[in-house]
Amino acid sequence: MCDVLLVDDEDLVRGTLVAILEEDGLTVHDVGNPAQAMEFIHDTPGCRILVTDIDLGAGAYNGFALADGMRHDQPDIPILFISGRPWLLKARVRHPLERALPKPFSIEVFTHLVRQLLELRPEPRFTPSVAPGHLG
Repeated sequence: MCDVLLVDDEDLVRGTLVAILEEDGLTVHDVGNPAQAMEFIHDTPGCRILVTDIDLGAGAYNGFALADGMRHDQPDIPILFISGRPWLLKARVRHPLERALPKPFSIEVFTHLVRQLLELRPEPRFTPSVAPGHLG
């Protein structure tokens, strides 16, 4: 189990965000694409929250599709969407457990939102129902 599942296709961004979260005392599992994220949640009890970029370089399977797939197994997982394209954040009708943060953002705002979402879900609930490797 971890505190944060972080999904971003840009290695530098992902590495920086992992360092920020770990510096804040959180356990992080990071992956570079949606398939790795779905495989991880099917093979483990999961993480307390998902932080994902929207544009994951995977065509139509973006951060929104990943979030929808994760909600199938973990309907109460809080999600923080991050994006360098703020207009994409406006295109989604968000679930009550979702937040959005346009890039660039400050470390303080990022860690505050992550902590806020962690408070919404103290323990992960794991109910696998899709075969590993299946993207939804």
